[in-house]
Amino acid sequence: MSNTTGNFDEAMYYAPRQEVATKGALLGTVGYKPKAPVIIVAIVGVLLLVTFNWIAMLLGAFLLLLVIAVCKLLQDYTVMEVYEGGVLCYHPDKHDHAFFVDFDDIHEWSVNIVKKYAIYFKLNNQNSFLVDSYRFGEAVKLLNRTIPDKSSEQVRIKEGREKKWKWKNPFSKN
Repeated sequence: MSNTTGNFDEAMYYAPRQEVATKGALLGTVGYKPKAPVIIVAIVGVLLLVTFNWIAMLLGAFLLLLVIAVCKLLQDYTVMEVYEGGVLCYHPDKHDHAFFVDFDDIHEWSVNIVKKYAIYFKLNNQNSFLVDSYRFGEAVKLLNRTIPDKSSEQVRIKEGREKKWKWKNPFSKN
């Protein structure tokens, strides 16, 4: 899902996907549904089912039912695509509508501190928006590969708001 904040009209940015122009080749996509936690819970559920303790077997059955419910009820869809020239963000409700943001227009990006399941983008014109996804780790990897100098940490270091932390060996003589 993608939420927008700021003082701009949402209709100016979201357009049918076919009408949105992108720059360069597609580098990767980011979906909404979590994969790794679901797989881990499913493995734990199966392992608990094969034990001979009836309480563990009940817990394993519950975990497997939970995994089935997540797989059936939680819809997976693309929330963001990263191209060589920018980021394509999809509408949270209308999955066939999107907007494209050029890398030159992005001032900084980070994982939202409060929400944890969102990538925060701040634009050069001071507008901002969020892209919600339980797979934000994929987005971080893609963005670190394409625009690492625009991550919030790097921007703060460049602007002098934060010193780069360096580990110092306490046992060295220097």
